[in-house]
Amino acid sequence: MVVVSVAGWLGYPWARFSLAGLAILFYGLVAYNLYSLAKSGVVPEHRMSFVWTRMARSLIIMTAVVLYLLLSEKSKAFFRNYRHMIY
Repeated sequence: MVVVSVAGWLGYPWARFSLAGLAILFYGLVAYNLYSLAKSGVVPEHRMSFVWTRMARSLIIMTAVVLYLLLSEKSKAFFRNYRHMIY
């Protein structure tokens, strides 16, 4: 993640897709882990809303990050033009 983030900061176009893929992997695994925890019966019933809320938040953040990286014009312009601005 650190290497891909630095490559993205340096403006490499492949890093945008790698960051999107790593965001899907990370937040997807967090959501899966919380789902498994909820279904295992370990969490008391009065704390289940916390688990479902965290899982929903993870999926929402994943969607927002991926959509920003792949569809935002500012993001596309950064990855397209950043390397040309270094003197």
